Amino acid sequence: MTNREIMVYEMLGYNPYYLACKGLVVAVAASESASPILPIWRSIDGEREASAIGTLCADRGRVILETAIGG
Repeated sequence: MTNREIMVYEMLGYNPYYLACKGLVVAVAASESASPILPIWRSIDGEREASAIGTLCADRGRVILETAIGG
């Protein structure tokens, strides 16, 4: 595991060794890279619903997750 992977896990409060895997991927990319990456990702079989789900802000010292209904 790379240092960046460990940082993301720590930011989200996850221990990767205790997570169940359902074949999902969360990719972290620079915001300017999302537009070119998404069409390529969606072209992969079974990945048509790939989408950008949030942003990372360096100036915020926490992670905020918000559901479609505001949770």
